Amino acid sequence: MKIKNVSIVVQARSTSTRFPRKIFEIIGTKQILQHVLDSCYNSASYINAMTNKHGIICGVALAIPDGDEVKQSYARHRIIEGSEHDVLARYKKALDELKSDYVVRITSDCPFIPPYIISKMIQIAVSEEMDFLTNADPRFRTAPDGHDCEVMSRRAIEYADKLATGVDREHVTSVFCHSFPDTWRKGDVIGFVDLSEIKLSVDTKEDLDRLREQHRRLFNSIKKSPKTFRL
Repeated sequence: MKIKNVSIVVQARSTSTRFPRKIFEIIGTKQILQHVLDSCYNSASYINAMTNKHGIICGVALAIPDGDEVKQSYARHRIIEGSEHDVLARYKKALDELKSDYVVRITSDCPFIPPYIISKMIQIAVSEEMDFLTNADPRFRTAPDGHDCEVMSRRAIEYADKLATGVDREHVTSVFCHSFPDTWRKGDVIGFVDLSEIKLSVDTKEDLDRLREQHRRLFNSIKKSPKTFRL
């Protein structure tokens, strides 16, 4: 069985126009970006522990704009630097530098993304030999806003990089909504319940305040429970 190299790549920047430096804001005891990275590393650890079963080696990297202050704060992580607005170019660079067979796209404003979603989507994409697997296509999504995860094969990223222009280069995968080879494999992850109206991402100060309160209530509940398990 040939081992597949999968890279979970978190796109991050400190220069958000609506909420600058939001990824450094604290929820609980950690910065938003650290919450995201922790989920990604937990997912990668699970996948790597199951390597003999799934044939996957998984790593994590940050894709940031050239010279962004994220680099100083998160220097111990693997960093890929590139154009601020051409996010697709950053993913193409990550693909090449990390020598990936698949790249998982995660955004840095989703502090509550569960590791099991990332792990499950990686397993599906690799086992089913998908070129693009997503839970975030607005036509089909049932996942909350903030649980977005997309898995792309090497040839899918190379295809998008050659074809995409304008806004498609900023949104990375939007090009697949209007152009995707018929013979390639594309899939959507759809839940049993439509939770797409729930917002768990941080775009504004109001979002941050709401998620802080949700996090506080959750951990108050955990303190009262004799035994808790994380899924």
